[in-house]
Amino acid sequence: MFFVMGIIERIKQFAEYKEVSMRRFCEIAGIASGGFTKVKSVGSENLSKIFNAFPDINLTWLITGKGEMLDNHAQTADNKFAMELIGKKEAEIKSLYRKIWEQEKEIEELKNR
Repeated sequence: MFFVMGIIERIKQFAEYKEVSMRRFCEIAGIASGGFTKVKSVGSENLSKIFNAFPDINLTWLITGKGEMLDNHAQTADNKFAMELIGKKEAEIKSLYRKIWEQEKEIEELKNR
């Protein structure tokens, strides 16, 4: 377990950066609502949940306060993932447009019978 002194403040700072309330932060991370209100320590399970939900957070910063809030390597991985997802969605949209075009063509053929 890690002592709270400073960690909760850094969690709040990170949540503000992400523009989410602490309640929403806990929901996203899968931590019981109010999980940081009356605690004296933050367990490794909660730290793991935070990191899994927010891989761009720098755990060294979160635990010790040293370094930058964001892990630049995670941001690069997030950007790569986002670009791959966008590519997949664009391909899916193209496919759907093609299906719509084919169906519109079929409708016209049926109307002309």
